[in-house]
Amino acid sequence: IDDKEVVRVTDHEGAVEAVRHLIAHGHTHIAFLGETEEFTTVQDRLAGYTDALVGAGLTVEPELVETRCWNSEVAYPLAMAMLAPADGPTAVFASTPLVGLGVLRALKRLDRQDIAVVVFGDFPLAELMTPPTTVIDQRPTALAHAAFDHLARRLDDPHSPVVETVLPTRLIQRGSGELPPREAAS
Repeated sequence: IDDKEVVRVTDHEGAVEAVRHLIAHGHTHIAFLGETEEFTTVQDRLAGYTDALVGAGLTVEPELVETRCWNSEVAYPLAMAMLAPADGPTAVFASTPLVGLGVLRALKRLDRQDIAVVVFGDFPLAELMTPPTTVIDQRPTALAHAAFDHLARRLDDPHSPVVETVLPTRLIQRGSGELPPREAAS
């Protein structure tokens, strides 16, 4: 994107942080649920997931990677199928709040509170879930302000240099991402 203004977050680094967080809590079988890999954000988040696993000496398990979750309605049955088996993943990294909602709905339907979850992107009521949902916060208000600043600058001077703004993400621990794996819990 050489000739366009860009405002984005540290997608790769945020995903690495999320997966390392799950690994630090004892998880070795971590699922990734996200949208299509056509999106750069999903590519970066999937790469971060992969890099964190490989960096920890773990194997990426292809059956635990799902990139067909367009929204929560699509994510729900895919999460149900992945999370229902007793020997399934002990943790999930969801690449967006909509995917995360599909995962949380599946966990509720399966009556499972033993699977750790980290969602990329905060969402309303995340703190009220049981357990409260751990997220990678991408600060949407800061993104909106940065995008507005880019637009205002370009309107003032259409020939101003093209700028890329990359905002950091941060992990907000609330409980769901801190659950231990089933084996360690018993």
